Amino acid sequence: MNSTATETVSEENDWTVGKTVVCTCIVLFWVLIYLSMHKLRRNGGRNVWYHVGYFTAVALIIYLLPNDLALDAFNPITITLVCTLYPIYESIRAVCTVDTDDDTSMLQYWIAQGILSFASAWVNDVTNDHPLVRQYWFECLFFYYVWLLLPFTDGAALLYDCVTEPFIVPLIAPYAKKMSNALNAIVTAFINAFHLWFVWFAFFFLSPNLKSIIAICIGTVYPFMASIIAVSTPQGDDDTYWLTYWSCYGILYLIMGFFEHWLKRVPGFYIMYILATIYLMLPMFKGADAIFRSILVPLSGQTEMLMLRDASILRMELESKIPESRRAQVLDAVSKTFGADNSKMPSVRRRPNYGDKSDYGAIEEKEIIV
Repeated sequence: MNSTATETVSEENDWTVGKTVVCTCIVLFWVLIYLSMHKLRRNGGRNVWYHVGYFTAVALIIYLLPNDLALDAFNPITITLVCTLYPIYESIRAVCTVDTDDDTSMLQYWIAQGILSFASAWVNDVTNDHPLVRQYWFECLFFYYVWLLLPFTDGAALLYDCVTEPFIVPLIAPYAKKMSNALNAIVTAFINAFHLWFVWFAFFFLSPNLKSIIAICIGTVYPFMASIIAVSTPQGDDDTYWLTYWSCYGILYLIMGFFEHWLKRVPGFYIMYILATIYLMLPMFKGADAIFRSILVPLSGQTEMLMLRDASILRMELESKIPESRRAQVLDAVSKTFGADNSKMPSVRRRPNYGDKSDYGAIEEKEIIV
């Protein structure tokens, strides 16, 4: 009896130690990724020795790591935290910076990550009955996403330059604009044409799995095409637009994945998901920008950085509209305005306007400068 109890306690201690080691390794690995993302410059993935060193280290980790620890370390939760949530944070940070090169880099990551995630969604179901295959699949998936993300390997840029741009961009470029126009036309038709109610009615009778596939396709297929085209253009505005979309859609996708198990049979669940996706996607709504600025930026602590970006964009717009002969004078006046002492700036206060009344009978107030 004592021997059995001792063995049980020993197993519990081993399990606790194993979990502690796994959590510590994950935290250290995440810190390494964070430091490399912020301290190292991206090289476009052109240094072969970085790739050799990275994959050699990966092979050693997979070979030497015990199976029990590997099962705990590499799972959907770990992949979601390190390879989805953290890139969302980096995407938010990239959008909030003045430089658009980091927007392009993160957009390249989402293109490569999203295509594999969407194309291999069926693998998770296939590997459920094969634990060993499932373990190695998650390990490879994790290290592949990290390879895409790290600046010294810069796998996302390498894949885009060597595969996406020369082979995929020429194929999808003619269709991207057509799909954009078609989506706008479809949305407008659904808004203005009541007789299309039967399309929604038919959607309700589809199976939950088919609804999920349709909903995910709506949120990924065209945005992937548009993102690929955006990276191939010299302008940075389209990169920022689609990176903003992916930041918001990534959160929406995670929320749907979390609640889908319980709500997938609730009528209207996938309809709401599709409507939210369209709201984020289409420029006519600018939903992604609104959600990004009002929710994601404050949560990530990037408000001041976004304000600096907006100020920089405003400066560039002013410079483009002001004649060269008056540019220095106007910019000097603007600089003095922003740098002036607040106590000397005109203050704005409100005083009641007793002559006008609103519809509710309240006295309206007018702003006056004193």
